[in-house]
Amino acid sequence: MEGLDPTKLPTELIKLGNKIVDITRSVFSPNLAEREAKAKIIAAQADAKAGHIRTTAELEDFGARWLLEEQMKQRCQDDVIAKAVEGVSDEQIGADTPDPDADVVRLLLDGASYVSEEELQVLWGRTLAGEVRRPGSVSRRAISVLKTMDQQVAVIFARFCSLACYMTPAQDQIIDARVLSLGGRVGENALGPHGLSYNALTILSEHGLVVHDFDGWRDYGPCFWPPFPTYNTFPFRHQGKYFMLHPTGDEAALTPPVKFYGPKMTLAGVELSRIVDPSPLPDYLDQLRQFLRSKQLEIEEAKPW
Repeated sequence: MEGLDPTKLPTELIKLGNKIVDITRSVFSPNLAEREAKAKIIAAQADAKAGHIRTTAELEDFGARWLLEEQMKQRCQDDVIAKAVEGVSDEQIGADTPDPDADVVRLLLDGASYVSEEELQVLWGRTLAGEVRRPGSVSRRAISVLKTMDQQVAVIFARFCSLACYMTPAQDQIIDARVLSLGGRVGENALGPHGLSYNALTILSEHGLVVHDFDGWRDYGPCFWPPFPTYNTFPFRHQGKYFMLHPTGDEAALTPPVKFYGPKMTLAGVELSRIVDPSPLPDYLDQLRQFLRSKQLEIEEAKPW
């Protein structure tokens, strides 16, 4: 695979039947790691002659430990690449698909070197697959945030994604993603019964996934039908389904802005939320309906664009 160009993922992906491993290994291959290890040993030998490394035994130990570390990194990369292969198919990638950012691919592979937990490898693999499918969809900021995630953070973030409402003015566009606090205050643990305690949200905030102002608001006026004058109308997504808001009382009593409160995802959080499959949480949806009814509102399933 020495002749493959790692910056040409989509084209090579089709030719090789989605074998991302055959491409990405040309960036971080075991052979390359072995050659670099030998190069380091040679350099270390020169240092040894200058007195920096005193014995041949120390030198050999250094080379063996370094090579072992590179092999462990390669195994982690291979596992993440395997997860990425599962998320990319020939039908999703055409000959005219732009090439992903080579630097982004390298950053993802480098970060994958240090991920051994399977659940986290799935996140990294899906992120890599997303960049192959939609080049430019993964930012360096999101990769930086992903690097800080451990198993605990990943579990909390998956819960947040499952509870969130996403305002979607166009396909694949999200302008706001937040968990509605159902009339309570997050600082008083309003979302605690749904698995998002104040402490859990603070963890997400510290990792750059959620904005720290947990009681911020967004105008949901665009999600009403019939629409308000001068508003562009579009649905919001929750639990993988699309909904519109309908007044049930006196329409004249409802005027924008219609403020819904709750913790909001950061831009990096929104990017990473695309790789998280929402878990069914019917209890929250039932309470959301009850909260809206107290405001003389109903939600009805709607068709996306």
